[in-house]
Amino acid sequence: MRFKFWIGIFISAGLLALMFWWTGFNFRSLWEAAKGVNLWYLMAAVVINLAIYIIRALRWRYLMAPVKERVKLSHLYSATMIGFMANNLLPARLGEIVRAYVIGRRENVPKSSAFATIVVERVFDSLSVFVMLLIVLALMPQSLSGGHLAETIRRTRTVSLTGGIVLVVFLAALVSKRDYFIGVAVGFLRRFSSRLADRAASLMDKFVHGLSVIKRPGLLVPIILLSAVHWGVVWVPVYIIFKGYGLSLGVWASVFTFVVIAFAVALPSTPGFVGTFQAAVSVALVALGVGKEKALALSIVIWAMGYVPVVIVGLICLSRENLTLSSLKSAESLRGAR
Repeated sequence: MRFKFWIGIFISAGLLALMFWWTGFNFRSLWEAAKGVNLWYLMAAVVINLAIYIIRALRWRYLMAPVKERVKLSHLYSATMIGFMANNLLPARLGEIVRAYVIGRRENVPKSSAFATIVVERVFDSLSVFVMLLIVLALMPQSLSGGHLAETIRRTRTVSLTGGIVLVVFLAALVSKRDYFIGVAVGFLRRFSSRLADRAASLMDKFVHGLSVIKRPGLLVPIILLSAVHWGVVWVPVYIIFKGYGLSLGVWASVFTFVVIAFAVALPSTPGFVGTFQAAVSVALVALGVGKEKALALSIVIWAMGYVPVVIVGLICLSRENLTLSSLKSAESLRGAR
């Protein structure tokens, strides 16, 4: 984990330095470009961005149904905001583990099962981003279709599809052949420790239980619909920021920018995706014809629009759960979430 942390620091620092060099960084000019946004548009983008997390929490409610029916939406929203806040503040992207810990503690459900529902959620997210990628490529203007960025996106499409298919097949096999996989794991671990094998069997059983939503079509339909709604509007705050700057960039440009962000933030980085986020937005906007300096300024504004409100709301939810950041980082908390 420590190695990955330092790799993330190196990548973030390197990309920031590269962006500053590439754009001919000048703090005063950057500030002038950044503050040119219409504040009403900025506030609208913030409100919509926070509201989108409600859709995510509602989808999680259906994902949690096999673990516990009718989990309170307020509890799911709180856990979601705490998890994303944790990704912005804590190293090693602990947000998913933190979410499982918080909702498990709040609803008294196995944290392993809760974590499994988040794994399934990530599968739906990955597939949704892939669909957005196909739409972006299908509607890509001729002026961009032959560039290096377009070629990189096409290659990413192939890797994403392959990875998504492999993960879906593995999870489906895990659910359908539950006893077989648990038996293999337990048999291997029992060679070293019977206690470890028993513990692993219990954790795997709870984890697979959280995956059982895959076998329930009555839950899959609303999950798919809510995934479509969620990923059908996640780009809207970016579109509003563009309008707030008076840029004549339409829906396609906003979706394109968001897709580039989605893939870039998958790279190792510091908490909050510093560096990778700014590089993704800057490269996307320059490809769309925006000046380098203004592109970097917009990347910082869009990042702050998504970062600061999520941290504030997450910390408020954390306080209401009677938790602290130090408690989330503690070994006891993280072990309980696994």
